[in-house]
Amino acid sequence: MLAGGLMIAVAAGAFAAEQRFVLRASGDPDARFSGECRLETEHGAQVVVIDGGVPQTREMMGRGLSCRITNLSARSLLTIEIARDGRHGSAVSRSSSLGGGTIALSVR
Repeated sequence: MLAGGLMIAVAAGAFAAEQRFVLRASGDPDARFSGECRLETEHGAQVVVIDGGVPQTREMMGRGLSCRITNLSARSLLTIEIARDGRHGSAVSRSSSLGGGTIALSVR
């Protein structure tokens, strides 16, 4: 009986609805960055190029979002945050880099 319940839970997760993901870039006013995000959707994966300066906000719909973003400014603080608003609350991943580092984040 328990094994059947686990199979139903796994199958239901495979058909999860798309969620809204919000990516926010903030930090020192002269912080610049470049990178890519992999957005998992019901139709497969999409690559989204992210670049520019702060502040910046992007909204995307999908099942999961993974980003790898490089701080291009030698001495500026860059903070990247990804938030997912779902039926069961919100998941947030946040990381910062000071001058030249790379930030890798993922939220499902």
